[in-house]
Amino acid sequence: NMPTFSEGMELSNRLRTKASVTWDSIPAWREPGAEHASPDLSAVVQELVNRAGWSKNNAMGFIISGTGGRTAYSFDKERLRAPRLNIVFFNQFRPPLAPPPSLPPSPPPPSPSP
Repeated sequence: NMPTFSEGMELSNRLRTKASVTWDSIPAWREPGAEHASPDLSAVVQELVNRAGWSKNNAMGFIISGTGGRTAYSFDKERLRAPRLNIVFFNQFRPPLAPPPSLPPSPPPPSPSP
């Protein structure tokens, strides 16, 4: 579980993953507040959740470095505008779900009486 960002907890002192992701060919963010897709971060996320002591709802932090610039909001200052990471988990070892049972055909409507 990543410690909170506070005084004395410099980014340079944080544990890092061996996995990394290159952010090349990412178009400029021209619309503040618009959604933008990142490259595939699954290798980094997988390394984090594979660590001893990882549990559901632990915090994750990402260090993004390089040249250029992007503007993003922090959750503490602008919760509704802050970046959001959506993670979808697929359990590759669970057998596929069985198809739903088929329903019997509906009975025919009643015949009109004479």
